[in-house]
Amino acid sequence: MTGDLKGAAEAFQISSSPDDLRRIETTQSKPFTNQKDEYQKEPSSGSYLQSYIPKSGAIIASVNTSPQQNIAQYRRSINEPQLTAAELKHQVPKLNRWSDVVWFIWAREAGNEAGKLRVIVRDNVINDDTKGVIDDIFKTKTHAFHKPWPGTTFDIREPTSEDGRSQTEGDNARALLGTPHGAGIAWMLADHRRELGERSLRITVFTGDDFAAPRVPYYMVFELVKP
Repeated sequence: MTGDLKGAAEAFQISSSPDDLRRIETTQSKPFTNQKDEYQKEPSSGSYLQSYIPKSGAIIASVNTSPQQNIAQYRRSINEPQLTAAELKHQVPKLNRWSDVVWFIWAREAGNEAGKLRVIVRDNVINDDTKGVIDDIFKTKTHAFHKPWPGTTFDIREPTSEDGRSQTEGDNARALLGTPHGAGIAWMLADHRRELGERSLRITVFTGDDFAAPRVPYYMVFELVKP
């Protein structure tokens, strides 16, 4: 766990003990036969690295590259046009979404406690699309977004007359949920409602402390809360 995450780990009571943390990387490294046809495909090299902390009900997502991303990057490198969504389905293994891979491992590691998942941290966000949405929210088009922990929290739930929240806060939360780093979590909540129950989200966004760094790291914390 990086130093920039220390404040978040303390606030959300995420254990940093090596005895509690299970750092697991999964790579799709074997040839496979897609469910759409009978031709064997080369490994997609989709890679998923997370730290699973069942004791704390937490997942820290570190480095994740989907088969789709690898295919797109390769085709760009050889100046080939990108595949359509329909064509892409024939080129990736059945288990390819971040939400499916991560839930499969979380359920195995947490066992009967899987339904107690309560926080997902997106560590060191470098995706330009996600960072662009964050920059738009904070209107930092002309300079780097810099807001160390505790950052800013956006509640996706509808505001009430008592809580003092604005509609804009919910709109910003939904924009963050629609980013590449938020969409997988939305899929997980939708696909595993039976295990997790009805959940909503509070999303906290912050950066590293070192503003002089060449690329100030962004972080996102998705807190699973009752609707």
